[in-house]
Amino acid sequence: LPGSHQFASDFIETIAVDPARSAKDRNVIWGLTADLSSTVPARDRVLYISRSSNGGATWSQVARIDSRYFDAKIGEGLRNGFIVSPGGTYFVITTQRGAFQVFPQPGTSRPLVIPIAGPRVPHSPPRISIPKKPGDPVRANVVGMTVDGKHLIIGYGYFDLAPQLFSYRKGRHSSWIEDGPLPPLPTEMDILSMQFDDPWNPHPAYLYVGTGDQAYRLDLH
Repeated sequence: LPGSHQFASDFIETIAVDPARSAKDRNVIWGLTADLSSTVPARDRVLYISRSSNGGATWSQVARIDSRYFDAKIGEGLRNGFIVSPGGTYFVITTQRGAFQVFPQPGTSRPLVIPIAGPRVPHSPPRISIPKKPGDPVRANVVGMTVDGKHLIIGYGYFDLAPQLFSYRKGRHSSWIEDGPLPPLPTEMDILSMQFDDPWNPHPAYLYVGTGDQAYRLDLH
């Protein structure tokens, strides 16, 4: 795996596969690693996307996401979300600074990174002291995309805002347009996992959400 090979840099945070039924190579997996060791200067800390076609025996670097898009000082690398678009043309990652589309570029490991609009820390005083300012992006965590690549759901919240889910629809040039928040979950705990009831259906009926205290089923219709 790429990186400094210091503590935790070789831990795979999460993996993803091409969701399309017609994927050219069903053996390919992508992994997200976080090179955030305290021995690495903060400006040099990086998230890497890597690719493996042999079950994880070897990996090749696909994209290098620099420290402009995450915050290694407040728990980054613990619950990053990561998905692959149908066809493997781009990725969506979530960090302490929100959600981002990552488009690999030919001949370089420096990708095109585009923010996905999400909620901001409100100006009202938070219930607990947080290392963010009003107007900063709320941490994004879980992320899911329908198999046709036309709809996206992103979970937000952590310590800076109550957990919430936002839906998006595909716009022009692969951009994501916010449809708005889904009904609030009856919990104040972190969102830890998310899964459609039928991953192969472009119009799933339900969304299962796991949090720090319960599991919930949301009726998407």
